Amino acid sequence: MDVFLQLLHPSDISALLEFEVENREWFEQFVPAREDRFYSNAGVAEQVTSFLTAYDNGEMIPMLIKEANGTICGRINVRDIDQSTEGGELGYRVGHAFGSKGVASNAVRKFLIYLAEHSSLKYVDAYALVGNVGSNKILSNTGFELVGPVENYAVFKGENQDANYYRKALSV
Repeated sequence: MDVFLQLLHPSDISALLEFEVENREWFEQFVPAREDRFYSNAGVAEQVTSFLTAYDNGEMIPMLIKEANGTICGRINVRDIDQSTEGGELGYRVGHAFGSKGVASNAVRKFLIYLAEHSSLKYVDAYALVGNVGSNKILSNTGFELVGPVENYAVFKGENQDANYYRKALSV
């Protein structure tokens, strides 16, 4: 499925809230739950403002993954940008209705091209919980190299979870 990426914008708040509410249970199967207060116009607006401030400060690049008709089908970003090492950490999530359609892989590929052409980043790191087979496959299939395992990377569903640590060098 072909998608395009668009920088997060305050005008996306209501559509983004609808996307997040619709996919809440789906996302919570794979990543820690967001606080209940996030799931409101004020909560999403607060996050959008925070992300755009981080973008303005050169600390993050937050984007939406959209279908040709403008429907949000996911989110993708690089955060924790370190200007001295010229690296950051990739994160993404795709809605349930868009899973297993190549949306995440397509978005990651497009985002890596965008970063190579429009940022000063030299590499991007990514982490995928060991049990998240889909994310591990996407990272491998989009050119990320497995650096190694990370024990006790996160607490998820009350248990310590291990992750795989990946890195992708960027080039134009």
